[in-house]
Amino acid sequence: RSGACRKDYSLVYVINGELDFWVDDYEIKVKQGHFIIISPIKSEFGTKGDFLNYYWLNFTGNHGRQIVEQMGFQTEKAYEIGMCDDVRELYEAIFSEFILNDSLFRIASAAKLMELMTLLARKAFNSRKEYLPTIEYIHRHYNENISVAALAEKENMSISNYRALFKRAMKMSPQEYILMQRINAACFYLKQSEYSVSEISSVIGYEDQFYFSRIFKKKTGISPYGYRKKYSSLV
Repeated sequence: RSGACRKDYSLVYVINGELDFWVDDYEIKVKQGHFIIISPIKSEFGTKGDFLNYYWLNFTGNHGRQIVEQMGFQTEKAYEIGMCDDVRELYEAIFSEFILNDSLFRIASAAKLMELMTLLARKAFNSRKEYLPTIEYIHRHYNENISVAALAEKENMSISNYRALFKRAMKMSPQEYILMQRINAACFYLKQSEYSVSEISSVIGYEDQFYFSRIFKKKTGISPYGYRKKYSSLV
């Protein structure tokens, strides 16, 4: 065993072997294809198996606990999601940001962490619901010009069937879901970055800043400038 006192959360996804955590003398086994979130407490862990491979990411800050709670996760609990290349790719993308370590790496890594946590939540909690791979595609490409016809083609479905299945699964249309992802991203950048409204508009997929501002106000009830003034910690 090895022990440490930490002030951050640990997000661990096991690829091979088995990790054993001990929290208050309680043993938690994290096997291949499982992930776990360890809260900022004193914990110990050991390993099992001839070959062990896992992804380990620490995160902290004022929003750490809020993120975990909003996603519906319990800490010190192993969740099974199987072997997922998209999860591994997001871990690697976050690590790449830390290696790059430029002036925007904190913003970029925080955005990717939210994407990773959302992906894990969907895989952990939505396994018994209707699943559309294009939902994850939207999360990765929401700022591009995505047509419903292209999404339906990716699922090998007619447009009408795709719309119906999407709405049954997500309780909204594909276009509404894409717009929601763009607005959520805009809110994040307005609060956490120093990008101008024009730059944010372009980043999330709108070349016309004024059109973006009208859409944003229609959906949130406040202009992008007003939102930044009200919520940004950088103002």
